[in-house]
Amino acid sequence: MTDGRLLVTIDSLLEISSHTGGVDGIRVFGELLHRSIVNVDDQIRSGAFFDADFAEQLATRTAQPFLDAVRLAGAGDDVPPAWRPLSAKRRQSGLQPVQFILAGINALLNHDAPVALVQSCNEANLSPYRPEIEQDFHRFCVLLAVFAEPVRAQLTNKSDTGSPSPAALVDVVRHFSLSRARRAAWVNGLTLWQIASIKALAQPFEVNLAHTAGLIGSQLLIGFADQLEVTQPLTDEMLFGR
Repeated sequence: MTDGRLLVTIDSLLEISSHTGGVDGIRVFGELLHRSIVNVDDQIRSGAFFDADFAEQLATRTAQPFLDAVRLAGAGDDVPPAWRPLSAKRRQSGLQPVQFILAGINALLNHDAPVALVQSCNEANLSPYRPEIEQDFHRFCVLLAVFAEPVRAQLTNKSDTGSPSPAALVDVVRHFSLSRARRAAWVNGLTLWQIASIKALAQPFEVNLAHTAGLIGSQLLIGFADQLEVTQPLTDEMLFGR
């Protein structure tokens, strides 16, 4: 059933998630992606997918662009657009883990998973219009983001007893819908499949997906400060000029 590539992917993700030292958005997201892909592998082995070989290829190909981005960033080379914001802001202070996590999930669902769907179907000579392939893809996308939802919910839950987050950050996180991103991944994958034979259209469409994912990632990685925390008391000099 397996050619071992998914296990290699899992090992590579574990290495990234094991990095230590300071704020690192790549490590934060790498840890979540490692947990997610391990979960996918467990589900494949338990028979949860209709086509185990397809699911393994899909998982491997979806995770590969992130691994490539980490390698390119480490070598000082240009990172592809979908992963550029996370790479550029990986050590920026003032960002919360949920922002790194959602920026990574965004890149996966808005670009990497649709591309991986087409690649996996081509390799296995399958059509994404087969009901079992569609169901496996949706199941995979749910598993891909299953560990992100509790992190997102914790930030946006007003009853949370932890320290409050800036309202602007809560709004940004709340408006990023994982369910809509999953639906978009499927539609974009089908679109790529349909236009694959039209090179003048297929390549620009994929490039546009990558840049759109990068744009959304940049918006998710904006730093927010609580104005009540940063506002300084007004002094007599500030009020009266003395």
